[in-house]
Amino acid sequence: MKKYNIILVILMLLIAGGVFYQTKDMRDTVFGSLGAAHWPRFIAVVLLIFTVLLLIQTIFSKSSQSSPLNFKSGGIKRVFALFGILIAFGITLPILGFLLSSFLFIVVVMLVMGEKKKSWIIYSSVGITVGIYIIFDYLLKLMLPRPFFM
Repeated sequence: MKKYNIILVILMLLIAGGVFYQTKDMRDTVFGSLGAAHWPRFIAVVLLIFTVLLLIQTIFSKSSQSSPLNFKSGGIKRVFALFGILIAFGITLPILGFLLSSFLFIVVVMLVMGEKKKSWIIYSSVGITVGIYIIFDYLLKLMLPRPFFM
């Protein structure tokens, strides 16, 4: 498993570095408030912290026995499915807008993760989507993506 952890560490370092590179021309503060670069960089720093922790854990782990990675296991299949869902969310966000894309994203993720109660899926998807919308649109005064037809 050490080999896979090292590969993951390298991938996460590249992603965090990419975030910092992509935000290099953005302002961190604008007129005393947080700028566009603040949150992506914050997330990249958190990613870096967890990446370093994974690297330390991998280096100092006592297990020298490498367990094979089974790509046919249910857990790995869910990881790939969730990665595909995340890509689909990124594609549909500018087309369908935040509200519809987020609602669908949460519903599909809950189904992939094995949730069976339809009422729980609907209520929690609506609640999470509306909660995020209220926080970002009303409290933080940030404009979330609107559907292309609005």
